Amino acid sequence: DTQRLTRSGTLNVQGSALAFPKITIVGQSAVETSFTIAGQVIRFEKLSESLVMVNNPDNPSFKTTTGKPVKWSGDFITVDPAKVKNIGVVLGPGIQSIEIETVWGWA
Repeated sequence: DTQRLTRSGTLNVQGSALAFPKITIVGQSAVETSFTIAGQVIRFEKLSESLVMVNNPDNPSFKTTTGKPVKWSGDFITVDPAKVKNIGVVLGPGIQSIEIETVWGWA
């Protein structure tokens, strides 16, 4: 399931098991910016090219689409559909879109 938001909104969830989404961020910001999913905040020093966050618990990574490391702070994102079915997503200044690719499962 892939959902793309071009402004702050809601991520619709399915299943009942924890999900670790792949997140792609597109935008430009010369200053610190951030995004929030389900109250989990991720901050970037700057945003000069598209970024990809892979929330694989065994091998997490956060890089540009060309493989460069990213200066960021926060936690890797975990979505728990057992707690809430509609999850708030807030895009900070300079973020044009966020794409959230999730494999939903059932516990």
